[in-house]
This record gives sequence, C-alpha cells and structure tokens, in this order.
Amino acid sequence: MTRIPVVVDDPSPYLSTNSTRPKAGWIAIALATACLIVTVVQIIFSIKHRAKVASTLIFASSLQCISLVEFAYSSSYPLSTSWMAAGAVFSWMAGPVLTFYCTQIFGRAARAGSMSNPGHSKPLRGFVRCNTTIFGLLVFVAWLIVATGSAVVTIGAPQGQVDSGNLPVVTAGQGVMKAGLVLQLVVLLSLVLIVWRFRVISTHWNVDWDARRRFTWTWKRLITIILSSIGLLLLGQIYHVARFFANSNEKPWLALIFDAFPSLGILVVLTIFHPGLCLPPSLLNITARHAGVEEVVEIEMVKSSKASSPKSVHFQ
Repeated sequence: MTRIPVVVDDPSPYLSTNSTRPKAGWIAIALATACLIVTVVQIIFSIKHRAKVASTLIFASSLQCISLVEFAYSSSYPLSTSWMAAGAVFSWMAGPVLTFYCTQIFGRAARAGSMSNPGHSKPLRGFVRCNTTIFGLLVFVAWLIVATGSAVVTIGAPQGQVDSGNLPVVTAGQGVMKAGLVLQLVVLLSLVLIVWRFRVISTHWNVDWDARRRFTWTWKRLITIILSSIGLLLLGQIYHVARFFANSNEKPWLALIFDAFPSLGILVVLTIFHPGLCLPPSLLNITARHAGVEEVVEIEMVKSSKASSPKSVHFQ
C-alpha cells in the first residue's frame, strides 16, 4: 500500500487532507473485515482438507488484513517512525505472496492437465520444482528491494516531511523503490504471458476429475482464474509504477483502491473457487522436494478411471 511521500513537501505519508482521513479509514476497516472473514474460511478449509498449499493464501490474507488495520489506525492517530517503517515494509507483502501462490497453483494445474496427454507430461514435470522456485525467488527479491526503499524513505522523512536536509536520502529510497516496482511489473508480466500461452496450447486437452464432489469445474477454468488473478495484480502494479514515476500524489485514496481491491478480489475468488476442490490431493500437498509426484498422480488416474466413463478421466 502506498503510504510514503512521493513528492517533496507532501504533508502526510498516508492521506493528503484531514477531511479524507475518516472516509479512507472506514473503507480500510471494511476491507480488513472482509479479509479477516476470508482468512477464517481458508483456515477452516486447510484444516478440513489438509491442504498445505492453502497456508500461503492464509498468509496473504492475514498480511492484507493487518496492513489495512494499520492503515485505518494511522489515518486517525499518529504513529512513531519505527511503526511507520514496519508498516511501510509489510504493507507491500500481500501482493508478492499472492503472486507466489498463483504461481504454485498454476504449476500444479498445468501438471495435472498435462496428464491427459502423456506427450506433454514430461516437459511440464519440472514446472513446480524449477519455475516456481525461480519465480518465487524473483518475487522475494523484488519485494525486498521495494520494502528496503520504502523503509529508507519513511525513516528519512518522519511524518512525510521532506526538506533540503533529508531530500538526498528520500530521493535514493524512492529510486530503490522504483527499481523494485519495475522488477515486480516484469515478473507479473512474464507470468501473465506464460499462463496465457499455456492456456492457448492446452485448449485441446480434455480431462476432468472429482465429478462426485460439489464443484466439478475443470483445470481449464482454474487456469483462467489464475490468469485473471495475476492480471488484477498486474493492473494494480501498473498504477503504482505510473504513480511513482510521475511523482504524483493526487487522489491518494486511489492507492488504497488499487492495492486492496485486487488482492481482496483474488482472495474472494480463490475462496469460492478453491483449488483444493479441483486439484488431486497429491498435487495439493506437494513441495519442491517431492520428485515422484507424477507417479502418484498417474496411480490416482488409473484407480479413478475404473469408475469413470471412457471419454473422460477422473481423479479421486
């Protein structure tokens, strides 16, 4: 969330005028309440279905909730510089965590979908094990750069007051932030292109599973949901990059909208259409260290195919 000065003599790192503070604070509280509800639902689902991959979504929704609560509190009550620095660092975490989660789910859905075509199984075998690690590392590095620059700016400009004495420090911090924001933009754009390309080449693949469960939507719809989620994150990232490079602080409430609404929208969608209701258990609980997951999934396919029709393959 953008709560640091982006122009010289910006009177507040949070909101530009006192008249807008209560309104934005109540909006943040409402969004935080929604994030809290999503977090509770995800915790219940994770316990009920033993889906380890849901822990990442729980972490993201918790971070977004804490960030919004801190925003609402600071819009009415002044915070110390240390608390502001901590808030500036952790307020940027929800988006990268959601990006990593979408990468995880895309890797699992891609591998599950490829099982319908043995010729595509081996080429996609290392996606979760390799590409998820690569993108996860890039996401973490980009967040670390942005968080470092944000902390430097916040500490260098207490209460958002920028003058000739701290201008060099603030300028350097903003430069670091811009580099991190651009790297995040490149990572998101790369993910969008990869997911979109996979969705195009896999249109002729046909595999469904878990027809006996409540939700019977296919992995293709899951790919579309992941593509839309990354697209929302990309939209918010474009706004942040444009705002910082334009050195504009007009309508600061837009920063709240472009940061919180994409994340909350993704959290709600992934709660309603949870990947745990679609992916096989072996793909829900794997980590990068599990090298034999393909054999486990193939065994599941053989077992479930006995109870399915010849035209489709169902997972248990």
